[in-house]
Amino acid sequence: MAAATYPTPLQRVGAYNEANWRPLMELRLDPGYFLETFRYGLGSYYFDWLDMAERTLDLTTDNPKIYEALEWENTIKTGEAIAVSGAAGDPVVFDISSDDVTSGTIPIKVSDGIVIPAQYQATGEDRIYVVTAIGAGPGYEVTAEPLSADGNTITESEVSVEIPTGTVLKIHSNYFSRGTELPDGKYNYRLIREYETQIIKTTRQFEGGINALKWYEIPSDVGRTQAWFEGQDMLELDHRKACDDALFLGEINDNTALVQTSHVGGSNGRKATKGLWNWGKEVGQPLDYAGGWDMSYFYDVKDLFLAKNVVAREAMFALGTDLLRSIEESNLDWIREYSGGSNLMRSADELGIETSRVKVNGILFQLHELMSFGNPLRYGNQTYNFSKNGIIIPEGQERSSYLGKEELHPNFMIGYLNNNGENRRKIINVLDGTTGRSTPTSRFDTSETYALTEMAAIVLRPEQLITVEPE
Repeated sequence: MAAATYPTPLQRVGAYNEANWRPLMELRLDPGYFLETFRYGLGSYYFDWLDMAERTLDLTTDNPKIYEALEWENTIKTGEAIAVSGAAGDPVVFDISSDDVTSGTIPIKVSDGIVIPAQYQATGEDRIYVVTAIGAGPGYEVTAEPLSADGNTITESEVSVEIPTGTVLKIHSNYFSRGTELPDGKYNYRLIREYETQIIKTTRQFEGGINALKWYEIPSDVGRTQAWFEGQDMLELDHRKACDDALFLGEINDNTALVQTSHVGGSNGRKATKGLWNWGKEVGQPLDYAGGWDMSYFYDVKDLFLAKNVVAREAMFALGTDLLRSIEESNLDWIREYSGGSNLMRSADELGIETSRVKVNGILFQLHELMSFGNPLRYGNQTYNFSKNGIIIPEGQERSSYLGKEELHPNFMIGYLNNNGENRRKIINVLDGTTGRSTPTSRFDTSETYALTEMAAIVLRPEQLITVEPE
């Protein structure tokens, strides 16, 4: 394997003055160099991808609470073991696990059925028991009688193997007699997710007269390049990178000592948002691979999806350069193993394996290489592992409620603090001095450009994320 040679840190320069910046422009670089550089940089950012796709949400507070609609289908988990029956047709009795108790409510009612799995039944067949009584909390003791008690229709029910604590049972239909009353209502459950906004600021400074100097012909969208335009482009790139970093690897600030004193005397914590990767690490599911990637790991993804009730059949697999290489090599090995001597390119297409897509076990994975994961000045720095990492995001929209409005939203968005006439999506302002450019606002011979964004990474149903890392 070729040894990677990492670049040394770039030379740092200060303000946009002639000494530091004019020589850069005199390099007479090939036409289009800066334009292509900017396009490459912008295209690799989450920030721009979400913005361009309008995956955005206007926020009215810097600590928004979004109510996620949870699954309407439920199971029930045993809080204690179910003992072996004394005889065929005996009822089962068990407490409900505290995991299934939400604000004093439970997902099962009297007259609901539950399915006792075959491995615990004497007949080796699944059997239905009907709930006839539920005790008070906190235990919520359930008593359930079997439908097949004496074997008149099918072999009778009998628990012959102890059912362990924590067994998850399916809730099955419901069963009533003629002339009886209707059951109590069931609850719909919502989960409250809290988010925090982050304030991101970027500045570029110019000495007076710099734009009056001759600048050489390096193409740009606005014609002949000037210091002002070059500085504006660099400010935009810097600002986007800072936003992108927050969206991906941001953390909440819970350090009470990490504060700043405001211009008007307040003492406020530095605002920070939680990024996509940390949402996945905190509440998502891990998928660790040993050595290189193998096709079998794609099959594991479906099991992880099913565990979180994911119904989407498409997923974005954002990943680093080394992991992508490993996946492509495993795909080629798999095709070679099973192609039977046929044309490999045709086999790849028929098997759903292409450069950017892999269809395995009914799920179409869109492979999206994150250039920042391979950039040695970003997450591709050899100190980190992100080149070997990835994150799988199920595609689709989630039902959620914000400010009392029920809507379908993508599972990954940017939230901007835009409210009451103040739009903090991207503020760009120029503070000009006595430079001859415009009406002076200060007594210094300088100009300064400022950019500010206040935003939050909004990740709906983060428990469905899958983080991929080497063991």
